[in-house]
Order: sequence, then structure tokens, then C-alpha cells
Amino acid sequence: MAHDRATPARRGGDPGDRLGHRGANVKAAHVLREGDATSVETVSRPFEIWKDPTGLAKVLRAVAADLPEAEATGVTMTAELSDVFRTKREGVTFILDAMGAVAGVGSPCSRPTGSS
Repeated sequence: MAHDRATPARRGGDPGDRLGHRGANVKAAHVLREGDATSVETVSRPFEIWKDPTGLAKVLRAVAADLPEAEATGVTMTAELSDVFRTKREGVTFILDAMGAVAGVGSPCSRPTGSS
């Protein structure tokens, strides 16, 4: 499929799962399409969130620094299921707050969805 213009670069990541431990790796990919060409770069860092949850933002910054800039960022996660969090909601909020701090957009979870 031919493209008339460059498709915006995308970056995504997953605070991931290894050996049944939720949140054991941080992985990211950068995808860029230009015409018929697609380039993909990946980065993976070991990170055991249950041992140092406050270190997540530092690891996210390191992973982001190893990839080119992107116009959009997406995230998938399994770390929110780690036993370090009392609830899944607490885990999701913690991870999104760390992502927001790294992206410089503040806390995307400062107010629960649907609240006024």
C-alpha cells in the first residue's frame, strides 16, 4: 500500500510480564512508515516493579531516551496486576501517572473518569 505522505511516527510500550511476575520488564517500540518503507526499533529493560515501584519513571525515561521522538505514544500494561498494588485501579493510576510525568503532560489520572 503506497502512502502519499509520511505516516506519523508511533511509540508504544508495555510494563510487562515475565515468568508469571507482573511488571518484570519495560518494553517499547518505535514504528515509522514512510511511503512503502516501515522501520521498527525496540527497547527492553528488566524492571521488577514490586521491588521498586518508585523507580518506574526513571526506567520509562531511559527507555524513551533510547528511541526516536514520536508524535503519539500508546501503552499496554500488565504491571498493574502486581501485588505491589492493592487494586488494579491503583496500579493503572500509578503507571499512567508515571507515563504522564515522563511525557511531561502531568497526571492523566488526577481525577477519576466520570467525576465532576
